Amino acid sequence: MSMEENKQPSEQPADAAGLVRRLTRPEVLGEMVLLAIVGIMFATMLWESQDWTTASALMPRIAIGIGAPLWFIRVIGLVRYALGTQPERYRGVRREEESSGQIMDLGFYMGEDQRAALVRFLSITGMLLILLAGIWLVGWHISLPVWTFAYLLIFAKVKVWQAALGGIFFLAVIIGVYGALFDTLWNDPVLFRMLR
Repeated sequence: MSMEENKQPSEQPADAAGLVRRLTRPEVLGEMVLLAIVGIMFATMLWESQDWTTASALMPRIAIGIGAPLWFIRVIGLVRYALGTQPERYRGVRREEESSGQIMDLGFYMGEDQRAALVRFLSITGMLLILLAGIWLVGWHISLPVWTFAYLLIFAKVKVWQAALGGIFFLAVIIGVYGALFDTLWNDPVLFRMLR
């Protein structure tokens, strides 16, 4: 048997039909949308923070510094998956029964349950939109700890005290690091402005 014949199907380049089939899976489309949103958000944060004070620009720059390399790795993985050039072991493929209780549980799943993939995508997208709306309405100090608590409880399926510790940790970072140490200027929440 030649080397070409011995290649695994997952390592062979994709034909056009295979490419279209992979790109139109709901979880792949969903991940492309999320990656596009995150990429635009990183670019916007970097551009907008150029004129900010160091304390104000610190949070977006830390987020970009940590998130951008992971974003690039995921984009490369997604492109390789779409082209059919990524071996199965690097594809992030896991079985549905292995997926419960994981944080940010999106990715490529084995199985044909397209509805479950769509529900996962909508759940995570909905949670991110809830976080953004919460920050806009009531600010970081309330939204991020409460959101973290709810997210860990619902998606990670941790115990209540563990979810509470996650929320308290983020509140401590907001108050201790960004508030006390860097004297960060926060957004003026819409709800509080309306109540004045």
